[in-house]
Amino acid sequence: MQTTRAREKSARRRAAAPPAAPPPPAAAARARAGARAPRARRAACVCLSLSPRALARACVFPVVCSASAHTSLFPSGLLHFLRRRLCELFCNQLARARFRKKDALATRASTPAPEHTRAAAAALVPAAAAALATSLALGKMVFGIVYFLGKDEQLLLETLTDTIVHNGPGKVFPPIFCKRKIKRKAELLEPLDWCRIKDTVTGEVRVESGPQLLFLLPFDEVQSRGQAVSLTPVDFCTITDNRTGEKRMMCGPKVIIPGAFEEISQTQQAYSLEASEYVKLLDRATGKRWVEKGPMLLFPKPTWEVLDGGVQRAISLKKVEYVRLIDGISGAIRVERGEQLVFPSATETILEGEGVGVIGLG
Repeated sequence: MQTTRAREKSARRRAAAPPAAPPPPAAAARARAGARAPRARRAACVCLSLSPRALARACVFPVVCSASAHTSLFPSGLLHFLRRRLCELFCNQLARARFRKKDALATRASTPAPEHTRAAAAALVPAAAAALATSLALGKMVFGIVYFLGKDEQLLLETLTDTIVHNGPGKVFPPIFCKRKIKRKAELLEPLDWCRIKDTVTGEVRVESGPQLLFLLPFDEVQSRGQAVSLTPVDFCTITDNRTGEKRMMCGPKVIIPGAFEEISQTQQAYSLEASEYVKLLDRATGKRWVEKGPMLLFPKPTWEVLDGGVQRAISLKKVEYVRLIDGISGAIRVERGEQLVFPSATETILEGEGVGVIGLG
């Protein structure tokens, strides 16, 4: 509509002007050659006949108005600034095109019709390319200043003085002075997943477990990921706290997620002792030795050590059999006669070559 009004105003100015003198034959020939020009070149000539501001309004306003349909996406005053700025850009480009046209008209008088036609077309090509580049820059500027975030996305903005994050879903208008903009996915944690996160400003370390969609804070950094340890009723593991050095044992059935400074050892199985079995143990913290007899399910503590290769079977004596045991510390010897089950103490062993029976009996 604004282009039509500009044309009508230009027509009224031409009608009010005094009649011009008849053109010379050379000008009439050039006019006839221009009438035979292609439709695209005639349209370009019409555009150049308009004033720079009228043509800027005709070209720029439709682009900006198409964006103004989404006025809810833009802050107040932004569209007015874009209109003013783009009008200035188009006016500058068209002014340059007019100077090129004057140069082409100056050389047209001394050249035949085909030559000046090609010169005019060549003069219009840079103006059209500049207008196209400006339009592309406008589209990138208008539609690149807003970020649309999905449900599993977040935008990290590093401004001049602070770092902030915006979690989706939604739309975000970054500030003008922004050092860095990063669009990233949230951390998806399944029911058995966990991740260890460190705050790079305060140094605090925390553990987040699933199931959840985890949105990191501005200064968060993921240090490690892992899966929880699932223990069956006969499994156990040792957990070490690297900050205090304390160790503790966890028995199943249970699902274990380590703390911020904890490490979990490999899963081990408990010792299943029958009625005729036993195991010798040593507590490395106190140095104590003792024997655990079955039937039981033994879960050794972190400071316990199983001696003599693990589970052993007790000595079964018949009525006419006996066995002699020697204490490795005191050297004392004791004799046990059947019929019974004999469980040696933690420091006793069967006297070699002595006793009667299946196991070293004389």
